[in-house]
Amino acid sequence: MQTTKKKGFTLIELLVVIAIIALLIGILLPALGKARRSARQLKDSTQIRGVLQGMVLFAGSNGDVYPVPSRLDRNDNTLNNEYDEPGEEDITRHMISKLIFDGFIPAELGYSPAEVNGSFQEDKNYEFDKPSSITDDDRAERAEWDPGFMATPLDNSKGDVKFEREEGAATAGGFSYAHIPPFGRRRAMWANTYAANEASIGNRGPAYERDGTTAWQEIDSENVSGDGTKPLGNTSITKTMHGTRTKWEGLLGFNDNHVTFFRDAAPDKILVTFDRATQPEAKTQPDNVFHDESDVRGEENLEQTDVQLTGTAKLDNRNTYLRSYYKANKAGGNWTISPFFD
Repeated sequence: MQTTKKKGFTLIELLVVIAIIALLIGILLPALGKARRSARQLKDSTQIRGVLQGMVLFAGSNGDVYPVPSRLDRNDNTLNNEYDEPGEEDITRHMISKLIFDGFIPAELGYSPAEVNGSFQEDKNYEFDKPSSITDDDRAERAEWDPGFMATPLDNSKGDVKFEREEGAATAGGFSYAHIPPFGRRRAMWANTYAANEASIGNRGPAYERDGTTAWQEIDSENVSGDGTKPLGNTSITKTMHGTRTKWEGLLGFNDNHVTFFRDAAPDKILVTFDRATQPEAKTQPDNVFHDESDVRGEENLEQTDVQLTGTAKLDNRNTYLRSYYKANKAGGNWTISPFFD
């Protein structure tokens, strides 16, 4: 009786197949990762443009100026004199909340698809009707926005004024982006100026300092507590939103409503001319959008020598400076802000 030999894979054939599959995975994974990064960048660009469009639409009915809460709540319907000085309410949370409340942007547009900080999340508890963070019922009826909206994770923990929502509401930061603070000379940039070289909003970024020349380097923050109040440079997680662990890359939105991806925090497209630079060749330079340089010398802002210790920035300059912040304070006639750093 003749027997039939069973057919099957030999061990060598099986190993060859496995090797081919591993090789294909090795080839495809980087391509898939690049595709995911490109898709994330495209979606983030669309969201920043959406916020910009909301700002422009708002400005169209408000003298071409983006939301400035101290101008909008003069009858104290929303904040009722909780702040000591007019202008202290002009912080990220209230400016963005006004855009959401009036329907110029949805709350989810504030949460970046590239977000890497777990202390941020989409605000799904935004209150359009009688915000619970306003305890007076009559004022809640007339509210101009929901003051319980949190832009940064520090809004209800480090600020002087707290607006608590009802129990169970989200307490994470709901706005992933940085923007121009509307104080001093920069107030004119928080407006629909149509300027293609004025960045007014973008991804968050690390803190920088001069490296002894006209070049920039991230500050050394290896021993700095990451509680959000102190500047972070080489340890900032914002770099990994679109860049790498060692270099920031990201998106910036401009006042002519276009958004561009940059591979440097001091892009050649954004130039600043200083009044009295120490070196003639340094008078006009690319502007670092995350540093408050001196308009006069183009160096560190020497009038605010403790910026890296206190985390505050003195707002007496007009060069581009993008931060989200949880506190604004006026002292000695000058404004400072307390940015959130991560």
